[in-house]
Amino acid sequence: MLVQVHNISDEDEALKLILEHNRQRIKTNWQLAKEAHFYEHLEKEKAKERQSAGGKGQANLPDAGQTRDRIGRLIGKGGTTAGRLLMIHNAVDEIEEEDRESLLDDLEISVNKAWTSQAFREWKKAQEESRREAVPNWVALKEWKEQEWDAEKLQQAITKHSGAKSNKMNVQKNASIDWARHSWNPVTGCKHGCKYCYADDIISKRAPYDFSPTVHPSRFGQPAVTPLPDEASSDQRYKNVFVCSMADLFGSWVPQEWIDEVLKVVKNQSQWDFLFLTKYPKRLTQQDWPSNSWVGASVDQQNRLDVTIQAFRQLKKTHPEIVLGLIRATDRADRDA
Repeated sequence: MLVQVHNISDEDEALKLILEHNRQRIKTNWQLAKEAHFYEHLEKEKAKERQSAGGKGQANLPDAGQTRDRIGRLIGKGGTTAGRLLMIHNAVDEIEEEDRESLLDDLEISVNKAWTSQAFREWKKAQEESRREAVPNWVALKEWKEQEWDAEKLQQAITKHSGAKSNKMNVQKNASIDWARHSWNPVTGCKHGCKYCYADDIISKRAPYDFSPTVHPSRFGQPAVTPLPDEASSDQRYKNVFVCSMADLFGSWVPQEWIDEVLKVVKNQSQWDFLFLTKYPKRLTQQDWPSNSWVGASVDQQNRLDVTIQAFRQLKKTHPEIVLGLIRATDRADRDA
C-alpha cells in the first residue's frame, strides 16, 4: 500500500487536497453536489479576503459564470452541471423531509431528473418569488429609472428596513470636518467629476457599488437609533450631522423623491442638527426646510459665487430659521481647472 504524507497547516487546503485525491473514485451525484458546495464556500471566502485587502468594489466579487466553471473543473463536470448541483444542494437543505427524500432519489438517477423534478421546481419557484419581494439595501440611479421606482416604492423599502436592526450613523473622524461629529449617507455618489473628490476614492475602493448616484433605503433609520452624545449639551459639534458627505444630494440628477425622504427624517429627528453642502444652491430654494437644517454651498469656481449669493438671499427670506453658510475654496478652482 502506498501512503502519501502531506505537511499542510491550512484546514481548507487539507480538505481541498482530500477532494482532489477522491476524484478518481466513482461518486454519487449527491457527493458531487456536496463537493461543489464546499468549493463555492472557498470561492466566497477568497472574494471576501480580496475585498478586505482594499480591492476595488465589484472587481473583487466573484463572477457567477466563472465561479461555476472553476467549480465544474474541480469536480470533473461542466459549469452548467456544477451550477445545477449547487442549486439542488441548497434545495435539499431547505425543503421538507418528504420532498427531500424524493429529490435525492431523483438525483441518484441523474442531475437532469432532479433538476426537472416537481420538488425542485416548487422550491425554485418559491426562491424566485422571495427574490421579487426582497427589499434591496441600495438602488443605483440607473436601476431606479429602469425598474420604475417612485416615492411610494421608496417609502415601502424604507419602512421594511426600519423593522430590522439598523446600523448607527458614522462617527466622523476626518480632521478637516471638525464641525460635525457624525455623518449620515442615505444617498451616495455624484456626477460633478471633481478631480479633488475624496468620496469617489473611498467609495470606489470599499463599496460593492461605484460612485454612481445611489439611494440606500436601509440607512434612513440610522439617525433614530444613534444616541445623542452627552457632549452635545455643551459642544454643538456633537449635535451636528453632516448629511451626504459622500454625495451632492441636490445635484440636478438626484430624484426629488430621495430628497423628500431625507428631509422627512431631518424633521422627525429634531434632537440633531443636520448640515448640508452642495454645488447646486439654486435647488436649495426649492425645498421645504425643517428648522434643524444648516445649509451651505461649496464654491470652488468664481462663476458659482453669484448664483450662490442669490440663492442664499432667497433662502433667508423664505426660511429665516435655518443656518446658512458659505465655503469658498479658491485654491481648489486651480486644481479643478
